[in-house]
Amino acid sequence: KVITGDYPAIWGSDFGFSDERHDIDNIKYRPLLVDEIKKQYKSGAIITMTYHQANPVIGEPCLFESGVISKLTDEQWKDLLTPGTEIYKAWETQMDIVADILSKVQDAHIPVLFRPYHEMNGTWFWWGGRKGVEGYIALYKQLFHYFTEHHHLNNLIWVWASDRPWEGVEEFYPGDEYVDVLGA
Repeated sequence: KVITGDYPAIWGSDFGFSDERHDIDNIKYRPLLVDEIKKQYKSGAIITMTYHQANPVIGEPCLFESGVISKLTDEQWKDLLTPGTEIYKAWETQMDIVADILSKVQDAHIPVLFRPYHEMNGTWFWWGGRKGVEGYIALYKQLFHYFTEHHHLNNLIWVWASDRPWEGVEEFYPGDEYVDVLGA
């Protein structure tokens, strides 16, 4: 504001994954998100939210390295996509926390640019590097259906954001019916 005379048109945040070891991404700030989103939206900002989700096998709080940047075995990946398994239940619990926040924002009639599982065509995040319909695409669609059908969230503008438009990026694209905005 000091430089331009205006505040930014877009305000964004993350849902967090850590504790005091990485305080800027501390999950203790989640209870403050709804009020901050309302404040920013009232001031005219477009809201965007990203989620650096902790690996469901590791849980939260966790560190960025070894928690968000981590791996799942092929068997763990399969379990993640299978309702009723322990990993799926852990994932579901994490998603319920985020959905609760987003539903309060929905109740305030605030649209949110929602960017889940970004940079999927890289291999650093636990959700990344898994091509095809049984890979990343299945996880993205699982989240989409869980939020839209189970939690009835309709205020989300789904942002699919690859790391870069590298060759093969299309092998991670879930389809037009699941994506509102493309980004890199």
